[in-house]
Amino acid sequence: MKMVKYLPILIFILLITVSIPVYGEDTTLQELEKELYCMCGCVKILAYCEMNNCSVSVEMRRMIADLLAQGYSKEEIIDMMKKIYGDEVVAVPPKYGFSLAVWLYPLIGGGIGLTILYLLLKRRDEVVWHGEPEELLEKGEEIVEEYEDYDDYYERILEEELRKLDEEEE
Repeated sequence: MKMVKYLPILIFILLITVSIPVYGEDTTLQELEKELYCMCGCVKILAYCEMNNCSVSVEMRRMIADLLAQGYSKEEIIDMMKKIYGDEVVAVPPKYGFSLAVWLYPLIGGGIGLTILYLLLKRRDEVVWHGEPEELLEKGEEIVEEYEDYDDYYERILEEELRKLDEEEE
């Protein structure tokens, strides 16, 4: 149970140390294909567009290859693709403005979830038992027997009332 105390700290450290890919000057066609959507309507990342005779993906790949050959940087190529196809072409949302929420919601949700889990586990240690299971079972049996007596009582009353009703009708 002592490990539960350190779980949020451990997860926080893991989140901080997650490696972020660093792009050098040698941006390849495959790297850019993984960061852009194919705009043919298949809703797939350009690198994984498998539609037969997809002229859009072929054209996008050719355009990216030409721009790379001309010496454009990754950011410049992505900006050009945004101008042609709109902001929807970018598969990875930017880490600023309203899109920052896409990056923060999982962290906030995970933090809330871990907090709830911690509180539930902490509460579990504070549970007060109202007796041993055998004692509780015996008490339950006594209650059931008590209600069985009531059943007999009400059955007798019902039979008497039905008998009286039959007598009145005759």
